[in-house]
Amino acid sequence: MNRARNKRWRLFADVQIQGQLLLRLIAYWALFQIVQVGTIAMFAFLGNGSPDGPGFDISILVPSIVVSSLVLPFVLLDSLKFSNRFAGPMISFRRKMKQLATFQPVEKLYFRPGDFYSELPGYFNEIRQRVSESENSSSTENNDGSVDSDQLPNRTECHV
Repeated sequence: MNRARNKRWRLFADVQIQGQLLLRLIAYWALFQIVQVGTIAMFAFLGNGSPDGPGFDISILVPSIVVSSLVLPFVLLDSLKFSNRFAGPMISFRRKMKQLATFQPVEKLYFRPGDFYSELPGYFNEIRQRVSESENSSSTENNDGSVDSDQLPNRTECHV
């Protein structure tokens, strides 16, 4: 990771999680519109005896729906940016865990300032260091520099 660049350049860090979040927000917005129209119609009916009575004009709902429709993209964009603070760190963490699990070289894990799970890199980096030390101390070399495979730990076993 380039630590000098502190801003995310992608809108979606995790399409699956963030896509579900956006769909949920749109559903909430639609529900709000339905409740708003229903509430206004109910009050108009109670006040006039009929939603089509002389005191009820459906056009009074149009400005509210238009304004909330104009605000919705900003709410969705802000939600995406906010969700990057937890989706981004999880992507980095999963990538590093996969590298560690497949015995690939793993660099230290860093999160951006303001990201959630700020304690996770410290824990991960400590585990990474212990695994590295364990691998270094458990490998034994023969006099000719070759490694005796009988003395290497079984990489399919997991000891806790």
